[in-house]
Amino acid sequence: MEGNDMTAVKPETGSSLTGYWGSDNSQHVNFTGLDGHVHELYILPGANWVDNDLTELALAQSPALQSGLSGYWQSDDDSVHVFYNGAGTDNHVYQLRIFPGGPGWIWEDLTSLADGIVPEVSRALNGYWGTDNSQHVNYIGSGDHVHELYRASGASPTDWTDNDLTALASAVPPHSNTALVSYWGSDSSQHVFFIGIDDHVHELYIAPATNGWSDNDLTARLAGDGATPNVNTALAGFVDDEGGRHLFYVATDGEIHELYSGAGAAPGFDHSLTNAAHALAPNVGTALDSYQGTDNSRHINFFGVDGHVHEIYGSPQNAGSGYVDNDLTKMANAVDPVVGDRALHGYWGNDSSQHVNFIGTDGDLHELYIAPGTNGWVDNNLTQLA
Repeated sequence: MEGNDMTAVKPETGSSLTGYWGSDNSQHVNFTGLDGHVHELYILPGANWVDNDLTELALAQSPALQSGLSGYWQSDDDSVHVFYNGAGTDNHVYQLRIFPGGPGWIWEDLTSLADGIVPEVSRALNGYWGTDNSQHVNYIGSGDHVHELYRASGASPTDWTDNDLTALASAVPPHSNTALVSYWGSDSSQHVFFIGIDDHVHELYIAPATNGWSDNDLTARLAGDGATPNVNTALAGFVDDEGGRHLFYVATDGEIHELYSGAGAAPGFDHSLTNAAHALAPNVGTALDSYQGTDNSRHINFFGVDGHVHEIYGSPQNAGSGYVDNDLTKMANAVDPVVGDRALHGYWGNDSSQHVNFIGTDGDLHELYIAPGTNGWVDNNLTQLA
């Protein structure tokens, strides 16, 4: 990895954020800078934060204004992957990647490699890695279908295909303003969630034992009265250690809801986490983020109507009281966030630390941080630290 000795470039106010923890205990936070480049704030244990200009390092196409961002660490080969929509007239999905022993950051046009449908530039861009070493990048195509750019395990790095998931699943088309969230299940299943033109939450689903992609209408199957999603809601979710599937959204009742489906054919349910946690109402139309801890804790981050970063938190340790609402801005005595539909992202570290990234009203990229043995949540200004 390369860095510089200067204070980091400030993020574009409306930038998407994505972050992840590496198996070498490195940390990575991606954003679009005011210079119009994709950047990575990066740190190794015992080192300082650095700002890597990935666009410059890879001699890459700049991202489109308001492009989505998605990225992950691929643990089988310790490679790093960042996805975005390109600027200019093509709007293609691009990948920035680096791997040990390689030539440095590489830039690839996945849309061209897959001979794929051109995407709509929106927040609906989400990628994940499969434990079979496959790669998956989901987006909304120009024909208003959900698409997957896919590279199979063992395939050449340039061997990508474009799967029209809406067509393959005979699915309800996505709403024009839908968010997307997707992930890989512990049973090698795949899950892509979106809001359909019927204003329902849908799941595109496939697993090794199934006969191809299917469209599950989760609102019809699981949701209770008043749990129809707000069509402008963000989406967040994860699969737990038992294979249970969790999807979070803001409903038309103004509350954060969880749709849960058990592993396999196990039953599921819908419930209001806002009600369960006696939480402050979310700011409708703004970002949602979630992750699971290795201690089986659950964390759902959101912007509250008070303009603060909040966490709805539950764990086996607080099972008696259920979920609680933590005002992280207040607990960390942090700068107020810029409230938006993209700039909120968190992850769990292998040392049981927690990291929630946001853009502050000072224009800098901040991290809300806590770890075992610390004295509570703190606000780290990563722009200044790098």
